Amino acid sequence: MEVQHIHLYLSAVGQELFRGLDYTIENLSDRRGLKVNLLTKWVDFTKATSPASLLLHTVMYEGYPEKVLPYPVVVATVFRIPTLLPSDQMIYANRTQVLRIHGTNLKKLERISPAYSRKQNSCAGYWGSNVITSKFPLQHDFFTLENFEDFRSFSNNGNNELRVYGICSEMGFLKLGGDDGILVARFHSYN
Repeated sequence: MEVQHIHLYLSAVGQELFRGLDYTIENLSDRRGLKVNLLTKWVDFTKATSPASLLLHTVMYEGYPEKVLPYPVVVATVFRIPTLLPSDQMIYANRTQVLRIHGTNLKKLERISPAYSRKQNSCAGYWGSNVITSKFPLQHDFFTLENFEDFRSFSNNGNNELRVYGICSEMGFLKLGGDDGILVARFHSYN
C-alpha cells in the first residue's frame, strides 16, 4: 500500500528523483520500514560512472515541519547491469588450467558466482560453489575460473558446452541469455 504521509528527497548523481514519476513508497509488511519501488532508471550512466550512490537528503512527515535527517545518507549503491560475452573457446577438462570469462560492467563487483543451471533463480545457498580465482573487487571486466573436471558436469546434455544462465553478485541473482544462457566455452575431448 502506497504511503502518503512521508515525503522523501532522493537524488542520484546530482539529479533529484520524484515520487510518482521515479519511485513509489510502501510500508514493509512488518511496518518497521519503507520500501522504495523503482519506476524509472535511477541513474543515467551516460553522465555517471558505475557504481553511483543513491542519496536520501530529507525525510519529512506530513504535519511535522522538522527535517528528520541532519545530513544526506547513502541508501543504495547503483551499478550498471553486468553482462557476459559469448565465447566458444575450447577447454580441456584435464588440461586447461584457467578459463577467463569476459563481460561488461563486471569491474568493481565485490563478489560474483556463475549459475550453470537453467533452474537456478536465486543466490540462496549458492556462494562458494564455484572455483573463482579472481581477486575481489574485480579490477577488470572478466573473472577467471579453474577446476574444469567439476565444470564438465555442468555441460548441457553431454554436448560439451559450458553455458552460464545467470550470475550471483552483491546485487542478487541476474538471469542472463534467456532460456539458452550464454555459451562461454566448449569442452574438447582429447582421448
